[in-house]
Amino acid sequence: MSKLHAWAVWVFVAVLVAYLVSVRRGPQQVRRAAWILLAITLGQGLIGYVQYFTGLPALLVGLHMLGSALLVAGSTRVVLTTRTRA
Repeated sequence: MSKLHAWAVWVFVAVLVAYLVSVRRGPQQVRRAAWILLAITLGQGLIGYVQYFTGLPALLVGLHMLGSALLVAGSTRVVLTTRTRA
């Protein structure tokens, strides 16, 4: 299950990098939100790999859950920066 989860994350990273390439000349706030999301995602990946190789220490599980919440917030921020109010 861990490997399946890792593959899904790598697909997400690939899509996010493609998105970053597509908005490289877009509005500053959109680019900034996407770069922040990439940083959060890479941090999550680092925590996840450390968890995998150290046997799921409780502290790292908690940090990974916090990172998950930040990932949702970052994803929401990216979506909201691409929308305009009517």
